[in-house]
Amino acid sequence: MVSIPFADVSELRKEVGNALWLLVGLTGLVTKEYIFSGVRVGEVLGGARISDAQLAHSFNNSFPALSIRTWRRRLLKAGLIIQRRIPSGLQIAVVGTKKFNKAPSQDISQWMADQISAMLGETDLTRSIRPTQLSRLDRPNQVDWTDPAKSKQLRMKEECKRDQKRNTPPTPQGGVSERFTRFWNSYPRKIGKGSAERLFNRIKPDEALLNRMIQAIEAWQRSDDWTRESGRFVPHPTTWLNRRGWEDELPPKQVQADESGWM
Repeated sequence: MVSIPFADVSELRKEVGNALWLLVGLTGLVTKEYIFSGVRVGEVLGGARISDAQLAHSFNNSFPALSIRTWRRRLLKAGLIIQRRIPSGLQIAVVGTKKFNKAPSQDISQWMADQISAMLGETDLTRSIRPTQLSRLDRPNQVDWTDPAKSKQLRMKEECKRDQKRNTPPTPQGGVSERFTRFWNSYPRKIGKGSAERLFNRIKPDEALLNRMIQAIEAWQRSDDWTRESGRFVPHPTTWLNRRGWEDELPPKQVQADESGWM
């Protein structure tokens, strides 16, 4: 029997009900763990294609595929798993696993990195991720949800934030929206515009920071890392924003040869 390597299993049961059985089964199928932005994920069957029917078969058909599908959607909504649709199936990863003692790999697949970035980039962690999920993230100074006083204090703080947001006038023309358009036009890889815009709006760069971003993008566009293999290694814009790529050390300027072949 595979145990779930998470805290507060009873709270998980209240949150997802019988879908906890599927979470146990998926955790048992995890073959490798990764870490990205402080979040650990366990890749199911090494990223191989899997279907609801196959998951039902792994339970010796004790549960029908329809129940598996319902449970999977419930886990996905609760942020306990991430998934990607591929031809004839899915790739699935379990969020917050600590199945293996060895250190998790940082060589994470791009689709998992993008989904984690989107999960962390939509809102503050305390609002986009539920209390049971917070205990599974390897981040310092997390809220102690078992302390009623701290929990109440946090809720009051969140209510104040929501009130401030309601009273905040709309962004004038030429504000964050226009700056994102300039950022998007300058970035060479046009993927995940919606999640990139949400993360950009959280950062709220002023004119000076935007210019710094664009200068960094232009410098990296001339680098070997971003031009090699037709830009295959250019990170997705959400990934670049999430890791504050404009703060990276800029690549050295490349000296190009003239037509005679002399430097």
